[in-house]
Amino acid sequence: GFLGSGKTTLLSSILKKKELQKTAVIINEFGEIGLDHALIEHTDENIVELQSGCICCTIQGDLNKTLIDLFDKMINGKISSFNRVLIETTGLANPVPIIHTLMSSIDLIRIYSLDGVITVVDAVNGEKTIELQEESVKQIALAEKIILSKTDIVDKNETKSLMRQIKDINPSTEIIPCSFGNISIKEIFGLGAYDPYKKSEDVKAWLAAEKYNDKKDHHHHDINRHNENIRAFSMISEKPVNMIAFSFFRDMITASFGADLLRMKGI
Repeated sequence: GFLGSGKTTLLSSILKKKELQKTAVIINEFGEIGLDHALIEHTDENIVELQSGCICCTIQGDLNKTLIDLFDKMINGKISSFNRVLIETTGLANPVPIIHTLMSSIDLIRIYSLDGVITVVDAVNGEKTIELQEESVKQIALAEKIILSKTDIVDKNETKSLMRQIKDINPSTEIIPCSFGNISIKEIFGLGAYDPYKKSEDVKAWLAAEKYNDKKDHHHHDINRHNENIRAFSMISEKPVNMIAFSFFRDMITASFGADLLRMKGI
């Protein structure tokens, strides 16, 4: 799901369910300071934060290593046992290289199988995001299920156009309306082995291109820059921030950047 679509809210909600007690979680955020791990209520140590840049850009090294390390730690008794891994990608992630790696790495397929790809789409901003952000289109195209978030603040008639757009991109996907991350576990787990080749011709072409790119060297890039157009900027204060001053700052930033401001968050 794209930035701000509600992935962390969904993750926090489902991790409270007893069926997910034996779940390891990998969280990837864009930028030098990660916050999502602190926002997720999780009582176990089986939670890993990938902060080396966008997961789709550093895929071959970091995700591979993290998944293998998790398994090794479980076998050696360093962490409690798990029977599934949930990966929350950064909202800017292109899912193609991630799926390619999970399905082609010999080291990984000896241990894991890819059960499903879920994409969260924001019912409020979804149409605009699809129009402006190529990554969001790919996230929808490769998903087996779409969780339509924030449906509590949007009229049902307003979501019809967005749902048509989603179906145009991925006719075979199932769309599940959701608010506050309230969803049944059976909706998103146990989907069976993931088969990307049942998707559109675009998906097949993207994966074929990724197979070719896989043979090239993947360099480690600036963790604060996704591409030439998108970058992250962080601010840290050792002292409490005045709420009135912060509100003024937030309004000023929002007014100055408008639609160019993709995400603002903090603790």
